[in-house]
Amino acid sequence: MKILLLSPQPFYQVRGTPIAIDLLVQTLSKQGHCIDLVTYHEGEARQYDNVNHIRTKRFRFLNKIGPGFSIKKLVCSGLMFFTAWSLLRKRKYDLVHANEEAVFMAWFYKKLYRTPYVYDMDSSLSGQMTDKFQSMRGIFKLAEKLEKVAIRNSIGVLAVCEALCQIARAHNNNVFLLTDVSMLDRLQPSPKIDTVISKDDKLVNFMYIGNLETYQGVDLMLESFALARKSNPLIRLIVIGGSLQSIKYYRDYATKLRIGQLVNFVGPKPFDDIGKYMEQADVLLSPRIHGENTPMKIYNYMASGKAIIATKTFSHTQVLDECTAELAEVCAESLSKAMVSLANDSQKRIDLGKTGRSKAESEYSVAAFEDKVAKFFGELIQSDLGGGVNG
Repeated sequence: MKILLLSPQPFYQVRGTPIAIDLLVQTLSKQGHCIDLVTYHEGEARQYDNVNHIRTKRFRFLNKIGPGFSIKKLVCSGLMFFTAWSLLRKRKYDLVHANEEAVFMAWFYKKLYRTPYVYDMDSSLSGQMTDKFQSMRGIFKLAEKLEKVAIRNSIGVLAVCEALCQIARAHNNNVFLLTDVSMLDRLQPSPKIDTVISKDDKLVNFMYIGNLETYQGVDLMLESFALARKSNPLIRLIVIGGSLQSIKYYRDYATKLRIGQLVNFVGPKPFDDIGKYMEQADVLLSPRIHGENTPMKIYNYMASGKAIIATKTFSHTQVLDECTAELAEVCAESLSKAMVSLANDSQKRIDLGKTGRSKAESEYSVAAFEDKVAKFFGELIQSDLGGGVNG
């Protein structure tokens, strides 16, 4: 197929959606599809067979485009809209593959050119609006209506987690679960990795990897660790990730909780090195307090073969269960008990790690991802996309 793939992000960057798009483009290219990939102007260059990468126009004031809603991102999306429109006027595509908010562009193009589109649903756009503009119900209602229209008019929805599948199934019969996967076996770590844990074999090292935004539950993690430390003084906590500002804030908070000397904030590390840092941990933590999407790091956590402690939010439980992780309620008392339980039981840590790795290898590997993509697009070709696919 000839596919116009719209990804409204800087590309390539080491963060969730660009990593997922990179794997998707690699997979589609490998399976013989021809792709015009349209992204924002920022990002590292990537090379693929059968892929033409078109970036939006670069302007001096448009730099450092972060995730989430911003005026800069709105301007970049506007530029992307006209860039993709120009391509559609000049070229014939079998399909538009629209990631996140680019689905609204794809819906508009379908009205003009009858080109079918797939909605690559990495998040609920109306849910994002609710979080961003909690006091503006009108914006949420409008986003919700537009999202329903976009889902209904697509020929298929690729949802990244079961929570999003449930939203999409209310408006479309062709909804396919395409989860993120572990990338550990594809990373190229540095020759030398610094040691971030204590060399004392008696200590049990808990590790958190990720940004330090409020929804990640970092406050909860530190409070829980402070409680757990009272029952087991041989535990330590390593935190990888975060901005300078957020690290300072949480370092001060750890000091306030009297655990400042027990928590090592090491800052961000290269993505390719993450697997090597996981190897140093005894237990990996994901204390997220809300959200629907499963964090991409969970798949890497599982593939590492390390024990996991995660909160009982749907973002976790749609992938993890009692056999693959120690699950805790979203409160300090429950999370601290989980920490103490695994700190005191080395065999349980081993068993959870083995089960998690086995599930990651069978269900969340790159090979499994490629099989799912082949099945989804193969079925679209067989259905002739509603009339007119060049296979």
